[in-house]
Amino acid sequence: TLKGEPSTYYHSIVVFNAETLEYIEHSVPFVFERPQIEFSLGLVIRDEDVILGYSTWDRTCKIKSYNKKDLFNTIHLKDEPANINKNLLYMVAIGINIPPSAKEAWSRYCKKIGCDFKIITELSEKFKGRKPHWERYNIFETHPGYDNYIYVDVDSLPHWNCPDLFEELSDSNKFYAVKELGNLEWIYKGLEGYKDLFEKVDTSWDNYVASGFLKFSKNHKNLFEKFVDFEIKNRYLLIEKEDKTVVRGVDQNVLNLFLRDQKVDLEILPESYSLGHLYLKCIDKGHYFLNIPCKLWQFNGMSAEGCGAGGTQNFIEQTWNKIKHKY
Repeated sequence: TLKGEPSTYYHSIVVFNAETLEYIEHSVPFVFERPQIEFSLGLVIRDEDVILGYSTWDRTCKIKSYNKKDLFNTIHLKDEPANINKNLLYMVAIGINIPPSAKEAWSRYCKKIGCDFKIITELSEKFKGRKPHWERYNIFETHPGYDNYIYVDVDSLPHWNCPDLFEELSDSNKFYAVKELGNLEWIYKGLEGYKDLFEKVDTSWDNYVASGFLKFSKNHKNLFEKFVDFEIKNRYLLIEKEDKTVVRGVDQNVLNLFLRDQKVDLEILPESYSLGHLYLKCIDKGHYFLNIPCKLWQFNGMSAEGCGAGGTQNFIEQTWNKIKHKY
């Protein structure tokens, strides 16, 4: 606050475990109307609503109501104060149970490097009826205000020595993704199957990237908005290709072709940044992949034989039990 100017007030919602009082999460600092004299008068939780009372300039009494599930998405900064955490790591877990170990491991990692961690559990209105894969690209609408973002799939674990990836991948003009070297038939048929949606786009398979790890910045907001618009405008064609004619995933092939069409400054990272397809690489048995240096593991394309009873989620839990003491 400058000398002679009114004091500036900000608020934050903090969530604790009701039984243990253990900290769970908090919102970014926010204001109800303007960041000057504003007092919070109280908080009431009623059914699915959260009611907040506040006063402005010491002479008013007002209330605002928010949906409980959407509270942290609804409250955001109007004028951003300095020294707020500006990095967000997030994942999408809609219609699936996130492995408890994945949530725990990524929470510890984010705490270690000092970034926010969010798990998106509901589809935005614009994607109602669509597969949840698309929700990752709506992040600038659901969680605005950050400088840098990292997306990771829910079937992943960070290596216990994983460095600060925001710091390591620091060029805010680059879009970072990991080279995909999984099922080549799947990749090639996918590119061929979606190329008719783009004009004269490069369809080569040797610079193909996975969508399970993405690092980008606020400079890519327009790119993401255009990609979401592309999905909406071509929705019926995309659904036809996803479910009937191409049947090679959901968003990944489209993302690759879209990035090329938009001539994005894409930096393709080596697979050590997200070591996946462990079964195809013959490194799943005996958890041999734990011996191979990498930043994180992704447990996609696992075999029923290799995972045993309980499937991929059980295999992730087994992995976590072997390594959690290292974190």
